[in-house]
Amino acid sequence: KRRTERTDTSMNQVDVAIISPTPEEYIAVKEQLENARTVEHILPATMGTIAGFSVVAVQTGKGEVSTAAAVQDIFHVWAPRRVFLVGIAGGFPDEGVTRGDVVIATTIHHFDFGKLKDGHIIPRPDDDCRCDRQLLAAAHLVAAEHSADFRERLDPYRPVNASAAPLTIHRDCYVASSSKVIDDPSHEVFSAVKASFPEIHAVEMEGTGAGASIWLEQSRRQVAFIMIRGISDEPTPGVTAPVVANGKSQRKLWRAFASKAAAV
Repeated sequence: KRRTERTDTSMNQVDVAIISPTPEEYIAVKEQLENARTVEHILPATMGTIAGFSVVAVQTGKGEVSTAAAVQDIFHVWAPRRVFLVGIAGGFPDEGVTRGDVVIATTIHHFDFGKLKDGHIIPRPDDDCRCDRQLLAAAHLVAAEHSADFRERLDPYRPVNASAAPLTIHRDCYVASSSKVIDDPSHEVFSAVKASFPEIHAVEMEGTGAGASIWLEQSRRQVAFIMIRGISDEPTPGVTAPVVANGKSQRKLWRAFASKAAAV
């Protein structure tokens, strides 16, 4: 039975914070917690354990601004030493990333930050974020050792009529981040970052917001950060909204599946 507790900065320090933007992503993470208990907080939050580590899962909201603010509050209340951003993203098949796959980000490129000059957008790397080397090594090892188990656990949840191709966990990924939803990667805003960083595996909306808050906190103490995303969509050049078999209902199923894939 779950119980509700009031947060207390002196009592609730945790090893790990797992942040997720939307309710579906947050619920998928909550389902992985042992000894889960809901805590009273300004944002939806659940405390528990994973493999003996104390964990708080928090739904932070969409976009880099909401995420940055939420992460600052999480540091104030729970002071985690590790932050995992877990949720969904759009993937690019030309880089071998398709619906249902999982990407482990090595570098997160912020393409909102740049300069407008001579009719062009020139991205600047000031707000780009590299994920923690130790957490990446651990994630890559888990991915290599348990990929078969990962597929077996997820296959029953795969959307109806989906391809039977094996799900893939992609390591060493470059992910583009912005507060914009990128349905059309041929748009000039995204094509500018693609020109600067041709190898982009996925696109999402919260990574650099989390990274900015973590970078600030790292001025005070050591904090590690990693981002893991399940692929729910495949942005298509010249198409306003990617076409998915059976329309919106199928897209919703893929988002639920991708949320679970990232959390597992």
